[in-house]
Amino acid sequence: GALLVVGLLLFLWRYALKPRDLDNRRYGLAQVLLQRLEMDLAPDAPVRLKLDLRPPDVLDKRVNQDMVGWWNTDFFVDPWFTLETRLADGAFVRIRMVERLQKRERSKTSASGKTKTKTKRKGFARLEVSVRVKPERYPGLERLKVRATAATRLPRKVELERVRVAAGRLSLRARLSDEWVARPGRETGDPEAPAFWKNALEKDDASRTATMMLLSIYQVLGYTRRRAKLQAARGRRESV
Repeated sequence: GALLVVGLLLFLWRYALKPRDLDNRRYGLAQVLLQRLEMDLAPDAPVRLKLDLRPPDVLDKRVNQDMVGWWNTDFFVDPWFTLETRLADGAFVRIRMVERLQKRERSKTSASGKTKTKTKRKGFARLEVSVRVKPERYPGLERLKVRATAATRLPRKVELERVRVAAGRLSLRARLSDEWVARPGRETGDPEAPAFWKNALEKDDASRTATMMLLSIYQVLGYTRRRAKLQAARGRRESV
């Protein structure tokens, strides 16, 4: 259905852009998440995918210029990835990644008149997973922020930044290193594979993080449904 079409377009897009110097992680993350959601999609569910493959430091992504200490700094915000779809249980899922980057530069002139310029980059990524459901099926969800926070499980080193709950809505936001990977891979024919595998595992796994965030949300939704059923059953017994 829609997922097959999106996957095919993603493959063709990647092939067309192959000669360019692009960040493989970006279409890699989209591909992995589409594959993982495939079995849970509603029949003929539309899939909306926004994928910006341009570098995070193109001019139209610059939001500010300022001094940070002695550094001239350009600030960039890059909301490059959004995936929206509806699952078989009726829930509407939205996965979004935004990368933030600072490009810093400073120059110093020596006594001899030579100018030396230093540059450095600093950044991180924010990954947000949100689910929207029918409030009447999940009564009291808006009062479960503490439980949602405690129930959230993330990979080691990934930081939970924010939990938001409202009637029929639950959203988690996590902070990842700017050196995140779409999914750790292994090049079996490479004699350096063991070192590569170790290095990959040390980096923040974005697809695993998104999957764990979605599962954490469903833990809370499941608890909300069970509690509502127990309260309804108790009310029926008391009315007899």
